[in-house]
Amino acid sequence: MTRPPEFEPPYESPVEEQFAWTFHKLLNPECDFRKQHEVVTTRGRFRLDFMLVTRGGRRLGIEIDGKDFHSYRRDAWRDAMILGERHADVILRFAARDIYYRLFDAIAVIRYLYPEVFNRHQVLAVDRLVSPEVEEQVREAPEFIWVRYDGEELSDGSPIEMLVSHEGHTDSSSALWKEHYAFARKHPEIALDRLHDACRDQAS
Repeated sequence: MTRPPEFEPPYESPVEEQFAWTFHKLLNPECDFRKQHEVVTTRGRFRLDFMLVTRGGRRLGIEIDGKDFHSYRRDAWRDAMILGERHADVILRFAARDIYYRLFDAIAVIRYLYPEVFNRHQVLAVDRLVSPEVEEQVREAPEFIWVRYDGEELSDGSPIEMLVSHEGHTDSSSALWKEHYAFARKHPEIALDRLHDACRDQAS
């Protein structure tokens, strides 16, 4: 039995709290929305920032990655283990700065990919506030979501961009994590942090 989505501070970071404060108010009340969801795999115990379980039982892991605390390589293998051992059906990864600068665009990505998770009345706010860049990208190429906002930049002069990883969403997005998972299963003696180098060395 699911519980209605709730806002349950404290969260691990201010940006996770910012996301949860807005996101939980938009969700279908029949969804289950959990913070710091722990899973146990054969390669260790991991925590997903959020786990969203839809009315139909689809499990969406949502990660918000701060630049200083994440390794893309390690996260890719970690996600492969979580997906491969069926602790989640999909894992979506957003950069923390995307949540900070473009919260409604980030939420809109989830809204377009998984419309069933939203309250059909509250979601009108997302549709009004989403940028045309994100709306066009998600509708035309949902398998690869990369948006660059023309004419906008950060204080250091770098462009404002959004790149969303969503492993497991489609067959095409499943190929890499399945390869990672198969390699990890074949080589249980190799530590998680060393799998990337070992896989690269074998391929070369």
